[in-house]
Amino acid sequence: MDTKDRLLQNVVRIKHGTTTGTGFFVGDDGTLLTCFHVVRDNEVYRRDHTHKITREVLVAVFHGVEHTARCVYVSPDPETLDVAVLRLEEAKLPPDAALLSLGKWEPDSPEMREFCSFGFRSPKVFDGLHASGEIRGRTVTISGQQVLQFASQTLGAEEIRQGMSGAPVYCEAVDRIVGMIALRCAEQGETIPCAVPIEAIAEVCPTVNERLLEEELLQQLASILRLGEWFTDKALKAFYESLPFPNLLRYDEPEDKPQAIVTQLRGKNRVYDFIDCLRAKRPDISLTSLIKLLPAHSLDFVNRDDELEKATGRHALSYLFFEAPAGYGKTELLRAIEQREFADGRLCVYIDVPLSVNSALALAQIVAEQAGYAVPLNLSIEAVAYTLVGFLQGSDDGSSESGREA
Repeated sequence: MDTKDRLLQNVVRIKHGTTTGTGFFVGDDGTLLTCFHVVRDNEVYRRDHTHKITREVLVAVFHGVEHTARCVYVSPDPETLDVAVLRLEEAKLPPDAALLSLGKWEPDSPEMREFCSFGFRSPKVFDGLHASGEIRGRTVTISGQQVLQFASQTLGAEEIRQGMSGAPVYCEAVDRIVGMIALRCAEQGETIPCAVPIEAIAEVCPTVNERLLEEELLQQLASILRLGEWFTDKALKAFYESLPFPNLLRYDEPEDKPQAIVTQLRGKNRVYDFIDCLRAKRPDISLTSLIKLLPAHSLDFVNRDDELEKATGRHALSYLFFEAPAGYGKTELLRAIEQREFADGRLCVYIDVPLSVNSALALAQIVAEQAGYAVPLNLSIEAVAYTLVGFLQGSDDGSSESGREA
């Protein structure tokens, strides 16, 4: 798949009223980035320069289909950091949409000088246009905003202008988005296109920060999977086909198999499940010394021994419900439970369930769908459960290829 196709899978057109801008997906739950000025109330701003989000319905257009979106975060100071985070109302990526990797721009890397993008700068004439150019370096504007400065001599006046705000800055050579086009900065009489660095967005946006950490972890995992010290080609194939993840690519298709494996973990909350599978199946690999785990895995676990015993002890209950405000250690508790269960040879699966679910059968249906099955609505909960158990048992020992591809 070439660069143009990859960008088309990631970029959306943002509409509210007569205003048009660009955005791009950063989360598997339909989270996307755009500029604050794309979604602000322009009438209020023209009158008194007050930064308020428009009251009009926000629409994200992907492949010609309109999706209602809502703003879930805005920068505390849009003049300094022109960022807004939206999420599709359906809380999932549209069909054919895909996440691209995120990463910091490295000034010493020649491969990261050239970039390309895609946006909606002429919506009345074109349904999106490509742009390309060169990143000159980092700078700080008069308002104190950290930006990536583009080499203006390589960009025509029609390349980046109004409508491209919110478009990704994609470095094809290293396969990563390093920023978001945000403004045309007038410095000393010269108009220069600029972008907000992805790491600046990560400082205020937890979703982007988690994605950056995830990308670092995925690349560490890819290096472990490289053929040689830890895996022969035969061993890697056996490990890959034993993974309890549905809809994996056929092993013999991708050229860079380790990279193809970790790419399929991106944004799908699978990275920890993958690490635990690797730890369980290859105890000879010292993962602690080879990878830097994300904060949720590396934080100290304290003051939850009673709950941990209820979940994993000899007299553990079949069902437990943990409820607590944000920051009270629920994630760390689940990770601690996960570690114990994997030590006993069990598989742990994380599933996000909509608040609208109100029956055990509806919950079973969601579990089945996320495991890669299209389960008929007339099946009983017992039938769904037996189907899932058979799938997981077959995937765990690699004996059920048909189950893995179901």
